[in-house]
Amino acid sequence: MKSSTFALTALTASLSLFTSTHAAPFSNGTASNSTVGGSCSAVQKTDESSYYSVVGVQGTGVYPRQELRELEQDAETWNLFLQAFARFQAMDQSDKVSYFQVAAIHGAPFGEWDGVAGDGLMGYCPHTSNVFLTWHRPYLALFEQVLQRKAVEIANEYSAGDAQRNALSVANRVRLPYWDWALNPDNSTEGVMPTSLRSQSATITFPNGTSGEIPNPLYAYSFHPLKYDDFSALVSRLYFEWAEYEFKDWNTTIRLPENGTSPTATSRNDVANERATTAQPDNRDSLYKLLTTYQTFNQWSSAASGSDIGSVEVLHNSFHNMFGMGNMGIVEASAYDPVFWFHHWYVPLCPAIIKLPWRKASLTDFSQMDRLMAIYQYRYPDTWVEAASQYKGTYYYDVNSIQDANSPLEPFHMNANGDMWTSNLIRNWTSFGYTYPELADNPSNTSLTGTINKLYKPQTLGLDSSNSSNSTEGSSGPASNSSAKATEWNAQVKMPADIQVSYSVRCFLGEPSSDPTQWATDPNYLGQVASTSSPRMSSDVTFTSTVSLTDKLYKKFQTGELTSLTDEAVSAFLEKNFHWRIQALDYTEIPRSSPPQGLNVTVFNIPISLPKNDTDVPKWTGSKDFRPEIHGNPPKSATGAPLAGNSDGWNATSGTWHWSDADEAAVSSAVSQESQTATSAAPASSVTAGPGETVEVTTLPNGQVVTNVVTVVVTVTEGAEPVETSSASLTKADSATPVTTPVGSVTPGPGEAVQVTTLPNGEVVTKVVTVVEEVTVFLPAPTA
Repeated sequence: MKSSTFALTALTASLSLFTSTHAAPFSNGTASNSTVGGSCSAVQKTDESSYYSVVGVQGTGVYPRQELRELEQDAETWNLFLQAFARFQAMDQSDKVSYFQVAAIHGAPFGEWDGVAGDGLMGYCPHTSNVFLTWHRPYLALFEQVLQRKAVEIANEYSAGDAQRNALSVANRVRLPYWDWALNPDNSTEGVMPTSLRSQSATITFPNGTSGEIPNPLYAYSFHPLKYDDFSALVSRLYFEWAEYEFKDWNTTIRLPENGTSPTATSRNDVANERATTAQPDNRDSLYKLLTTYQTFNQWSSAASGSDIGSVEVLHNSFHNMFGMGNMGIVEASAYDPVFWFHHWYVPLCPAIIKLPWRKASLTDFSQMDRLMAIYQYRYPDTWVEAASQYKGTYYYDVNSIQDANSPLEPFHMNANGDMWTSNLIRNWTSFGYTYPELADNPSNTSLTGTINKLYKPQTLGLDSSNSSNSTEGSSGPASNSSAKATEWNAQVKMPADIQVSYSVRCFLGEPSSDPTQWATDPNYLGQVASTSSPRMSSDVTFTSTVSLTDKLYKKFQTGELTSLTDEAVSAFLEKNFHWRIQALDYTEIPRSSPPQGLNVTVFNIPISLPKNDTDVPKWTGSKDFRPEIHGNPPKSATGAPLAGNSDGWNATSGTWHWSDADEAAVSSAVSQESQTATSAAPASSVTAGPGETVEVTTLPNGQVVTNVVTVVVTVTEGAEPVETSSASLTKADSATPVTTPVGSVTPGPGEAVQVTTLPNGEVVTKVVTVVEEVTVFLPAPTA
């Protein structure tokens, strides 16, 4: 109890930063007009006698979270960290702060945590939201809080005296590391995914001095026990079919299984590493652009913001999808995989450094613990979480509800009384007891920008389009060619997030393999834009991001495949060689003749000014020049013809990729036919066909039987064969088609439409048919 009291006292002291005019880090040296601290939001208690105080690590000082491979170099801290992580995972799964229960906050098995009631088959995490990033800060602080306490617990098991004192000193430094997947790996043979995440065992030294191997806690989490009901609700669409995820049969978390619906699936970490390594240049380029291009905080952080260049959330999506149909690939099951925590620890680093290139030199020298966010708010006091509608509901937030910087970040309580953290209250991350190596030495804006350049600057920033013999390489040091006419090339991808399945658009410079499972490591691969979704997380958002083409184009120029860097030559080259494909989460291809409605891929180039030195950044200096003539080349080996009138999605009149309402109806019909999704579905026992009706019975992959009731209209004309028309096949496009009644007047009633049919003998007849709206029905798996 004493340590808890101390922690709350320390937290109260740290929170004074938010209300003290003297130390206000969010203004130009004066008190802010806005209520930075906000009012704490209280929730009604359910069965909780008191709430769990999420305070991070208190009483030890502020220590940096280190990059995973850097932490491994500190043998003592690494040893204690691994033991603490393993002990955290071994906690009774019914404990409120066990690894299982903390992971469950994010998604399945969809229940309340710490007395915060909610509803629905969803987790608390707000994806596609203005509070997506800020919500993760107290969530990660909770995880780190429990982890560090386990380190202290282990340190106290050392022999009393110097050994124990040293172990406790090491425990004070334990923080959860981050995995920098955009960093160029020092070891070219290791790849981007550290070996410590891929090894099944780890060697540690126990408190009694003996050494031995343990199951590597960073490799997987073992459920103890695995309950069927925890994951049985995770039934989802795989674009054209229904499938039941096998998490309910997996005793451990699985990464990138070859068959995600197999109960005997195994992890393929080496394949995941190969894919992460291939994707690293594009991820590095995307992150560099995000860190050096100003956007509002909502634009920069959320997929729902309407940003033209992308957001951290869109970049983050790529890593969920990279792990396929394993736990990490399915958002509602992802937090059980240990790699989730190293990936998400990295995301909060980014808002700390995004705004630095625009810092004013007159900034008062606040302490390093608050410095970067203070700079962020000082330069852009109105660029923080702004009020926005929630496109996806959560266990707590309603769909279309408005959340802002003072909204509660449920279910995370500041104290035992039930006061909730808000986005405004978590702005000072050091109050949770951590910082980052890049920030620890109180760097100047110039030196920090130099650090960003050193870590992430692309090898080729732009192409010298004024002649055919030069590029403008980012690695060339102080730019002797800074006055060159530089051009940046990108593919802009607009992706709808309402199709209830995670998918990616992958771009290539050259014809990719005919095998979709090889696309992520194809030699011609450029990068991807990814969407994470499910039947529980679908939204009406269409978000935008970009894939850089510049560096790969220059490499083609170096090999002689591209003979000139002029805009005209590059455009002509891309017409022949730029390709894009659509891929579902299970690494199968989504045909471009049957795309998600509203998907659009367009190539553009834009002039840029090059950095003058190693502490400067490139900037866009003109408008985008879109290239509608670059269609993206459908597969040469395509087996099916495009949908009628679709022209493979390319509309030459508008100069964009587009699918009309008529095409949408055809796609909907195709999806319905392939997936056997029920129309007006009901249990078979409750359906009776009336006059002129028939009952169609289908069985979904999860074993549930559903029925379709359809009206059959039979029109007989002398000298012709009877014609049967099923109303279930009549689409909106059909009912909207203008008709001419040859004789008399036919008036459709409610829910009916007039259909004109030409018989084989040339006679035209008119029929009134019932229109049935097609719906996709989510059917959970049967319980045991």
